[in-house]
Amino acid sequence: MKNTKEYLIPFIGLKLGKHHFEYQISNAFFEIFDYNEYQDSNIKVNVEKKKKSTLLELSFKHKGVVNVPCDLTSEDFD
Repeated sequence: MKNTKEYLIPFIGLKLGKHHFEYQISNAFFEIFDYNEYQDSNIKVNVEKKKKSTLLELSFKHKGVVNVPCDLTSEDFD
């Protein structure tokens, strides 16, 4: 597997409380996992991480577009 360091969310060293992370996902992200069904992708992902002494909560919000070919007509659509 290729380097995924850019997308890792650190745990050690973070203080207790809320932490926010933002990622811009493109086809390069999916290529790491050998997934190439998308012609193009542009997705913004916001992650909120709440670190507590005995619990970890993650909240994901995403918005974006992926471009894929139609199975019947092979025409690209978002």
